[in-house]
Amino acid sequence: TRVTFLAPASVFRRLPNAVQGDPPFFLFVGKISGRRSLPHLLEAFALFKAKTTHPHRLYLVGLNPHNLELGKITEGLRIAPHIHYCGYVSDEELNGLYNSAQGFVMPAVYESSSLPVMEAQAAGLPVICLNTSGMREITDGAALLVERLDPTLLFEAMVRMAEDAGLRERLSMAGLASATRFSWERCS
Repeated sequence: TRVTFLAPASVFRRLPNAVQGDPPFFLFVGKISGRRSLPHLLEAFALFKAKTTHPHRLYLVGLNPHNLELGKITEGLRIAPHIHYCGYVSDEELNGLYNSAQGFVMPAVYESSSLPVMEAQAAGLPVICLNTSGMREITDGAALLVERLDPTLLFEAMVRMAEDAGLRERLSMAGLASATRFSWERCS
């Protein structure tokens, strides 16, 4: 038996003249659904906004096939002005977002692999994800690994990411190195 890994498309790469967003933002990419633990991420971001003075926003990229009531949820958490729902974007636009975000957050529990995590690392974006066997394997440990799905732990990881430029740089470099392990040539 041999494991065959998927790979990010070649469009996902570090852009030489990329500028971080102003205000800075965290990025989530995936289906907007409970299965991807998005409500937990929104709760964590609400803690981030309530307990820090950081100007960050949270960008959500992906389709909303289950019509998760983002407006209602974000209003209830008092974070609606800080959420930017992008919906579907092209690969080129997505690569631009990966290159201008401060950190990528993937709170999903059920994925043993995640193309958005691989794409983020290929673009040099530091990643926050859960400490599952699949995420450890695809990130090669080059991510800020959260022990379990808990809004407080996600909040603490986002604070570390926002406040520690050295950590972001280390995760960016390690993520770029990790991403080189995956290609469609190797997959086929």
